[in-house]
Amino acid sequence: MIEIRTPSPDDFDAMFRRDEEAFGDTFTPEQRERWRPLLDLDRFRVAIDGSDLVGLAGSFALELTVPGGATVPMAGTTWVSVAATHRRRGLLRRLMDEVLADVDARGEPVAGLQASEAAIYERFGYGVATRWRHIEIDRRRVGLAERFRPEPGSIRLIDPADEIDRLTDIYDRYRRLRVGEVSRSAAWTEMRLRGDSITYRGALHADGFAIWSITADWNEFDARHELRLHDLVACTPDAHAALWDLVLSYDLVGPVRSRPCVSLDDPLPGLLDDPRQVKTTAVHDFLWLCPRRVGELLSARRYRCVDALVADIDGERWLIEGGPDGSECSPTEVEPDVTMTRPALGSLVLGGVTATELAATERLWAADLGRLDAFFGWSPDPHCTTSF
Repeated sequence: MIEIRTPSPDDFDAMFRRDEEAFGDTFTPEQRERWRPLLDLDRFRVAIDGSDLVGLAGSFALELTVPGGATVPMAGTTWVSVAATHRRRGLLRRLMDEVLADVDARGEPVAGLQASEAAIYERFGYGVATRWRHIEIDRRRVGLAERFRPEPGSIRLIDPADEIDRLTDIYDRYRRLRVGEVSRSAAWTEMRLRGDSITYRGALHADGFAIWSITADWNEFDARHELRLHDLVACTPDAHAALWDLVLSYDLVGPVRSRPCVSLDDPLPGLLDDPRQVKTTAVHDFLWLCPRRVGELLSARRYRCVDALVADIDGERWLIEGGPDGSECSPTEVEPDVTMTRPALGSLVLGGVTATELAATERLWAADLGRLDAFFGWSPDPHCTTSF
């Protein structure tokens, strides 16, 4: 009989081994020690077969920014895996049910995750809420248009690991301005910067920062080093332009590649003297959401226009009355204006996926999709840059 239980400190090494086996990572002893204080074992569940740890899932206590600027508690579902020897025995379902039951017991209105495989998590109630694009820019062929170039002296180069508190403060300000972003603690930032073998470089602005790494390619002295942009956080348009100006002025760099930093609606192409040089190489789902306390979650966000409608979400009916200035959501027995699945609500709640798109894939049904698109839609697009 396979037991599902809360892990103890004695399970740490086995948890890391399970994660390494599942995702191909390797943790040094020093990296394990940096991770240790970030893992609240009460939020994790392990599957034990005899003396072997064969399954694992848990969550982090995070905050999520919703339309209108409010933040709500979010359980960041993470470290989910089952050993290849124990597939098709219902272990993943048991682990996910246990983790979500823990989320519900804590009163957290939403759970979120980032999926290593996109085909797994809709059946557990998660829907795609944000997307990101991978971009590539040939630095040698483009720069900021003259009118967007910053005044000299607005940015200084830093060792990011020496500026943990400053980076954390700026990010905390930024994430409250961007729907879809989640919280980062100073301990999380330090673990990321000090826990990898990568040499991180950075730049600091009063209202933002950028973090990157360089892979050298001297190319027979026609240098084309790769600059991999890991983070670009900007609280103001001026900071956004200044940081990109620095990145695109970096000596000896050929390609600039970025995965999490550029949203689908990022104004970057319009800042450049050649907008076509921003090449989108891929678009991927990123943050998936599973609504748990529907009334609380829908009451926390604002809506683009004033309206009132009834939504049936997997058999539960809710009256949503909202607009730009506030909202309320309460149970009702009235006939619904829209019927949707829980994953569809997870996609809809941040405003980055439209009702029209969800209806086309048979996750939502309504007579007036334009009304729903106007009500739930939000701008700018939700965007999440934080992995967990």
